[in-house]
Amino acid sequence: MSSRTRFARTSLLLVLLAVVLILVVFSPLMMRWLSPDGEADWSQLSNVGQAYGGVSAVLSALAICGVGVTLLLQNRQTRAEQLLAIKDRQLEILRLSLEKPELTVRNELSPRTTETIMLDMHSNLWVQNWELLWQLDFIDDDAVRGHATWLFMDSRRHAWWELYGPTWTDNARYFKKPGQFMNAVNSGYEEAKRRLAEAATAGDAAPHHE
Repeated sequence: MSSRTRFARTSLLLVLLAVVLILVVFSPLMMRWLSPDGEADWSQLSNVGQAYGGVSAVLSALAICGVGVTLLLQNRQTRAEQLLAIKDRQLEILRLSLEKPELTVRNELSPRTTETIMLDMHSNLWVQNWELLWQLDFIDDDAVRGHATWLFMDSRRHAWWELYGPTWTDNARYFKKPGQFMNAVNSGYEEAKRRLAEAATAGDAAPHHE
């Protein structure tokens, strides 16, 4: 759903709530206008008003709740747009680094080859993509865990996460419980680690033929 569609629906909801409130406030005058002789029996109107007073109170409460929900959705939408803007900036930096490896920041204390740098950036893109999909509720924790297991079954990417995973931070505090996404990724990492260890053990235990 586009931001324009969300804005249109939100605006329509606010208009409907405003109409309901106006009808409730001016209903006594409307009843007077609908009176056959144009005169209003205010005693009778008072009885009628007391009869539906509870209904109007419920409508007012619903209207207030609707406004609160609308503001909450707008705040979430704003956060999502800010997150997308940040991700776009990050992708632009990575794109330039992929096109021109000489722009990549190199740690002289831990030198890496250009191939390793490209692989690390590609792995980082995968994790960022999962995070964005997860924050927007397109995938859940189990899906993140499965994707991470698949990625880290590659021993090179497994080594990358082992080195840089502790420094990788998520933005879950803007949407969900902090650390929830990272827990899912680390769970997938541990599962991949277990499978790689089992594969290595099985390889060592296999009979060798001369």
